[in-house]
Amino acid sequence: MNKFTAVIAEDEEIEREALNSLLKQYYGDSIEICKSVDNGEKAVASVLELKPDVLFIDIQMPGLDGLEAARLIRNKHKDIEIVIITAYSRFDYARQAIQFGAADYLIKPYSISSLKKTVDLVLNKILTKKTNYTKREELEKQIQTFSLLLNQESISVDSTIGNNNSRLVEMIKKYIGKNYTRDISLDEISELCNMSKYHLSRLFSGNAGMGIKECIIKTRIEKAKQLLKQGMTVAEAGYASGFSDPNYFSKIVKKYTGLTPKELGKSN
Repeated sequence: MNKFTAVIAEDEEIEREALNSLLKQYYGDSIEICKSVDNGEKAVASVLELKPDVLFIDIQMPGLDGLEAARLIRNKHKDIEIVIITAYSRFDYARQAIQFGAADYLIKPYSISSLKKTVDLVLNKILTKKTNYTKREELEKQIQTFSLLLNQESISVDSTIGNNNSRLVEMIKKYIGKNYTRDISLDEISELCNMSKYHLSRLFSGNAGMGIKECIIKTRIEKAKQLLKQGMTVAEAGYASGFSDPNYFSKIVKKYTGLTPKELGKSN
């Protein structure tokens, strides 16, 4: 597993080295300190260059203070998690930092337990964010795959996983709509999605309100309804919409619509 990366910005050398040492002692397997700096300007430059996962920054530093440095960093590197370090006398500044997106704060002198609590919180946030980003990437690839199969141009992908799930389900429905006349299986679609059948079934039913098999059947019935209205016989419409047996076609239509195929052809 790759380590999370961090930058420490603290003007007091003793404080800076102490935090560096504690992080290595308790989180040496999880966090790599890629740089330690002693002022706000260096903090901004280091973060923009190294793009770490987390920044530990003291508020009270000469020149560009930690709060302003954190604001500048947040504007340019939105994915970073920021931990504000402050003394009791500047606690109000820490609360301001939380308002503009700092993950948490440490009040000096902080205890080992409070440091661990804060670091654990931040690492969990980073891990969740990275996991969600990976899921979004996977969903984007799956959606683009269906776009190509449907002979569509590359499409834009929403930024949230929920929207991407819905988008993927819509693409699967379109794929079914284009291939309903042949035997489409859950195995085929799960392979296209590079997703387990169990996961795919849950994702699809959770967003579509029906399973993939039911979606295929309802698509075929709707197509058969259109063909019946155009004058095809029951057998012709059944075969043309992907049913291999007219009797089975009639049973399925009755089960899902409550109508016979002839009645289906006359319905609205």
